[in-house]
Amino acid sequence: MSKKIYLVVLGVLLALSSLAEVRDFSMEKAILLARTQSVSAATSRNRLRAAYWRYVANRATLLPELSFTGTLPDFKRGYNLYQNAQGGYQFVRTNVMQLSGELSVVQNIPWTGGTIGLSSSLERVETYGTNSSQRFLSVPIRLTLTQPIFGVNTFRWENKIEPIRYKEAQQVYLNEVEQTTREVIKRYFDLLIAQETLLSAQQNEVNARKLYDIAQVRRQNGEISLNDERRLQLNLLNATSTRTAEETNWRAQLFRLQSYLGLPSGDTLVAVIPEMLAHAQLQFDEVYQYANTNNSFQRYAARERLEADYAVAKAKGKRYGINLFASVGYTGQEERLRSSYEQLIDNQEVRIGVSVPILDWGKRKGQVKTAEWNREVVETQLQREAQTFQQDIYILVERYNNQQFQLQVAEKSDSIAQLRYQTSIEVFLLGKIGVLELNDAQQSKDNARIQRIRQLWQFWDYFYRVRALTLHDFTGILPIDNEIEEIVRR
Repeated sequence: MSKKIYLVVLGVLLALSSLAEVRDFSMEKAILLARTQSVSAATSRNRLRAAYWRYVANRATLLPELSFTGTLPDFKRGYNLYQNAQGGYQFVRTNVMQLSGELSVVQNIPWTGGTIGLSSSLERVETYGTNSSQRFLSVPIRLTLTQPIFGVNTFRWENKIEPIRYKEAQQVYLNEVEQTTREVIKRYFDLLIAQETLLSAQQNEVNARKLYDIAQVRRQNGEISLNDERRLQLNLLNATSTRTAEETNWRAQLFRLQSYLGLPSGDTLVAVIPEMLAHAQLQFDEVYQYANTNNSFQRYAARERLEADYAVAKAKGKRYGINLFASVGYTGQEERLRSSYEQLIDNQEVRIGVSVPILDWGKRKGQVKTAEWNREVVETQLQREAQTFQQDIYILVERYNNQQFQLQVAEKSDSIAQLRYQTSIEVFLLGKIGVLELNDAQQSKDNARIQRIRQLWQFWDYFYRVRALTLHDFTGILPIDNEIEEIVRR
């Protein structure tokens, strides 16, 4: 049915409602709005941005961190409990102010998992009262090293995992964009089917009323039986009931689409039957190759394997704990600030902490074995998921290639059913067929039209399912939106 007829019929229908404007609304526009302003699209973008900043935060661990810490000031005035050399206790008056500050640069070492730092600090202590005094403690330079000996190198593992995780998040985002498109197409076709069903219901009611009017005249002339007249009257009542029900369903589907797209509910959108893209038959090998390259499954599998290996490494690293801490530098203390930097002495510290289990009843060994068998479970699951992934692609390619033929059959069936219904009305008016044959032709006509639209929706659904799996446009007409950097930096 042409766009003009759509607007006329729906305009007459909606004159009874409070809706303000009737305008046509293409599927392409619905897709554009879904990708840009739907809640689903916004959620996908925010999830991508979160993944990006997680990646940025991880990369920042490889860079030196400059920080300042200080106490400005720490003032204490009161009594503290003091134990003298004879073992007695007494309360001593305290009236002191401390100020301290430290400037440090810390660098993680990704190759060893340790940390190296360079710092400079200054502390001032001033007492008040009868014995007032002040002293400065300076550490002009101090170099520290912290290094686990047998522990897991967290930096190395995270630097392997996080880039894969971020790449996976990018591909998941693109997949979600195509899934959003699939959802809006489904809602669009739900509206289109409701719209077509409503138009058919309206036309059926008009036809039923005309046939009943004619039947009343023919009944008076004795050309049809009372039973046939009552059947046509019943058809009219059923047609009116169906039309009112379809009006409600149409409004519900319209609201669902408008709500998903974030559009105001005051306008009436008239869905237009979209055209099918001309496309060649897809080859499974080509589709599978694109899916292996672009789909997030491969990144997901790689990340799962790395995380399983990481869990094993952490379990093994907990068997023995040996940590090295070393510090070298200079320090000075005097009553004057300048003097505290002139008379410096060495300040070194070396500490090796050891934690070696003597008897743990197999606890640590059990933790290692658990991690290793969990890794085997992950590998088995990934193999099964890979088989399912390949199988799903094969089935999807077969259905996609078959869908063009199914749509052609549906279009031809729709044309035949429409012609049959028109012919049935003419033959019925001549008295050559009964009401049952006419009802059958009407039902076949309505079903054929809806089946045609459903087959067209199935084509577009398969089309975007292929895009979602492969992140590739085989038609060259609708390129994949991959402006990742623009999204994460907004």
